[in-house]
Amino acid sequence: MDELRSEKIPYWFWLLLLLIVLPMFLVPKYVSDIEASEYEIKKFFIWLYVPYVVIGALLTALCYRYGRRVMAWILYVLMVLTHVAMYYLVY
Repeated sequence: MDELRSEKIPYWFWLLLLLIVLPMFLVPKYVSDIEASEYEIKKFFIWLYVPYVVIGALLTALCYRYGRRVMAWILYVLMVLTHVAMYYLVY
């Protein structure tokens, strides 16, 4: 088995992670817009969105730190697609 070595994460990647976490702060607006509609089931997905973004950002940082850069970029793209899906779900 190959050994995983810890590397320092560059500042530009931390900035990208911060940018990918920022849309999570739209959750209160999403919830208020959902309450104005008749689709209460969507609220469940909105509240799952918060832990997904937090856990996804942590896993992306860990993957990049331990040399799994391709996996980190895949997780990053999945989070971007999730942000787009949440926006589409609400509006």
